[in-house]
Amino acid sequence: MNNYSKEGLIFDHIQKTAGISLHEAFKKIFTSYFSLPQPRESVLHSHALEAYQYNYLGGHFEFSSGERLNPKRYYCTVLRDPFDRFLSHYFHCRQIGLDALQHKKINNPSLSDQHILSSVRWTLEEYVDLSHGPRSFLHNFQARHFARRVVSQPHLLNDRDLLDAAITSLEAYDLIGSFDNLSGFIGGLARDFRVEPVLLDRLNVTRLEVQRNQIPTLIKNKIFTSNSVDRKILDWASKRFSWSEELIPRIKIQPLDRVLPFNTKKNAHPKHLKFSDVKCFGEKSGSEVIGLGESILVNIRLIANEIVGDFTLGMAIKDKEGKLIYGINSQLLGLRFNIDTEGEYEATIRLKNILASGAYSLTLAIHKGLDHNEGCFEWQNDAAIFAVAPGDGYTFEGLVNCDSLMSLERIL
Repeated sequence: MNNYSKEGLIFDHIQKTAGISLHEAFKKIFTSYFSLPQPRESVLHSHALEAYQYNYLGGHFEFSSGERLNPKRYYCTVLRDPFDRFLSHYFHCRQIGLDALQHKKINNPSLSDQHILSSVRWTLEEYVDLSHGPRSFLHNFQARHFARRVVSQPHLLNDRDLLDAAITSLEAYDLIGSFDNLSGFIGGLARDFRVEPVLLDRLNVTRLEVQRNQIPTLIKNKIFTSNSVDRKILDWASKRFSWSEELIPRIKIQPLDRVLPFNTKKNAHPKHLKFSDVKCFGEKSGSEVIGLGESILVNIRLIANEIVGDFTLGMAIKDKEGKLIYGINSQLLGLRFNIDTEGEYEATIRLKNILASGAYSLTLAIHKGLDHNEGCFEWQNDAAIFAVAPGDGYTFEGLVNCDSLMSLERIL
């Protein structure tokens, strides 16, 4: 099958450059293949080569400074216009976070990812203005990735030196494609390996909430300015790896959007007093992704089908491992609740937020007496989930924020 002089393909997958679609295409070309899992952190390139012996290996790699590419392998990657990649990254993260919250996926690792939490919490305009944390991660992201193989701290380089380091690293690649010409990229790879080109499915497509022309000029300029080097390496690559349309067959793009169904839970039996809706959000933001220090509001709607005297409303907050973080009920707060008329009622709980960033679930109960063992009307696990997002340049580890201060003085 492979008449090319190199033993196999290494695909260096830059986030939001059609990597999932390309992986599926490569699987049709190579008989022995492996795609690295999509972790929150990249896998070391050298470790991946040692652990996985396949004639195709693809994924998010992290290079060490001074590391050489394996001369026996064919290396390729795809670059994308940094403005479009920025938008796709932001809305993709937002998509994942909102989906996890909506469907109460408490154990989804995405709800511990600062990029996902921040994209849900902040609007695009606010996200672009972040000077630390996830926003800075997207500053010339593609150039930094490749330059890291040449220098140890690419984020400290000026634009000129960063460009030189990125191009020096990319010179060792066999093929560099463009997101805007994926057919040419697949055709070039098929030509080098002397195989027939394959169809390219559209997978993992980000649903953009705004179009490029709808973004304010000021926001556009900020994104353009902070990604000037990425634009230059894309221009360099398109000139070096340009293919004649006469030599490369056009690859048809086969549209394929996969939407996974989700199961919903319904109460099987009517109850005298039951929950009809539960929402948990930040007091200022109104978002289910709540900032550090922002008060948490829990809004609970109840439906009463008969008069209920002296009942207790209880709530527990648990982390993603199911560990109890905080529990309270109306009796412990010295409150007495009564339903004297059938209908809909609303309860609100306000909480001080000293939680660490990550995902949490709410368990709610309506019962008699001090605890639910005395007569429970309804018990609902995962009645709502919420997440706490790290602040702009400020976070901590653990269950509570002790708000530490540190100092250092010279001893004379």
